[in-house]
Amino acid sequence: MRIGLNSLTSVEGLVLPKIIKGSWYLNSITKEQFNALNYTGEIKGHIYLTNRVVLNNSSS
Repeated sequence: MRIGLNSLTSVEGLVLPKIIKGSWYLNSITKEQFNALNYTGEIKGHIYLTNRVVLNNSSS
């Protein structure tokens, strides 16, 4: 599964599933913005953020 949300510039109101699978492209979101979500679910795929930051099951 590949989810492209490249035009998303804010995480306000964003609700993520408990388990993220596949590749999620959030290229306009910074790691700080993502961390502000306090996501407590499990990342089994990859989340691509701005500045080439990649979150996966071994990162937070």
